[in-house]
Amino acid sequence: METRLWILLVLCLSLFSGCFGPKTVTFGEAVRLFHGGAVILKESGISIKFLEVIEDSRCPDGGICPWEGRVVVWLAIQKGQRWETREIILQPSRLPHEEDIDGFLLIISDFGPPKKLGQDILSSQYFLILSLRAG
Repeated sequence: METRLWILLVLCLSLFSGCFGPKTVTFGEAVRLFHGGAVILKESGISIKFLEVIEDSRCPDGGICPWEGRVVVWLAIQKGQRWETREIILQPSRLPHEEDIDGFLLIISDFGPPKKLGQDILSSQYFLILSLRAG
């Protein structure tokens, strides 16, 4: 009986790891990357993981604010065996945002979800729309 449980556990883990593993995309293909998710950009060998939202000071829809605010995120970037983390500052009026990664251009064209008055955003709801092209 114990052997059957181990086999079932291994089978479940292998099935779920495929569901939650990094998505592979090609140059120019836009992808929605959720908080905690990862993407591999095929031709470049670059892997990007959305680690954390450090700040979300955007003015909520329907709010009256002295400035538009911003979202600050941490990304982990892997190229070969080298890992680095980057703090990215995103402002709604300054999109798309571009970052140079070893001669490639990471383009963040949007992020979300929208901030609404009186509603909290769970970390799992945050996403970035990004793509990569040759620099």
